[in-house]
Amino acid sequence: KLPLLVVSTHLHWDQQAGHQASEAKELLALVSDMTAEVQSGSRGIAGGSAPPAVVVCGDLNALPGSKAYEVMSKTLRDAALAKKGSDYTRGSFTTLKPDVYYLAKSREQRFNPAAQEEWHQQQGRQEVIDYIFYEGLTLEKPVVLPCNPPQSDGQAGEEPPAKRAKSASSLYGYWAGGWAFPSSPAPGLQENRQNQAWRPARKKCQLQLGIPN
Repeated sequence: KLPLLVVSTHLHWDQQAGHQASEAKELLALVSDMTAEVQSGSRGIAGGSAPPAVVVCGDLNALPGSKAYEVMSKTLRDAALAKKGSDYTRGSFTTLKPDVYYLAKSREQRFNPAAQEEWHQQQGRQEVIDYIFYEGLTLEKPVVLPCNPPQSDGQAGEEPPAKRAKSASSLYGYWAGGWAFPSSPAPGLQENRQNQAWRPARKKCQLQLGIPN
């Protein structure tokens, strides 16, 4: 029987900062060092043993195709893909967050004590950022991820407002419980930015699958 090395990680939260690729390289260097320790016997296993099977799992805060993902997948296999180099099923996700609406001063007026608060929108997302990578194992079948079919975010032919890099199948304004905003942004947001009494409309819907993150 082969020894098994299991490593869990959580890389930098900000996808736009670009730290994840360098952190992924550090992570793989750590796995390499730990593998050597297992083989040498310093991890309590008889020296001269075969290289351990490796499982690395966690939140990379990086999308498939990102630099961090490429770093990991060049060395390890992605347990969610049937074949190395294949793509994720359209609509797959590991994190699902709804739109958030909140009152705050505008960025330009944040230090002005006389400025009034206005409505802001933090756009929701549906993304694959959590992974299981492995080496030295044979999986009976790939890990199955939750998947919502792509849905239209607006009028036919219109593209959803791009706030951050995400797949074309992202579900904007999709709530992980029993409520959803009818669209993203919610109807009336632009007209009511200065209206503190306004509230984004919600609609009751069928309970949806969501993974808190």
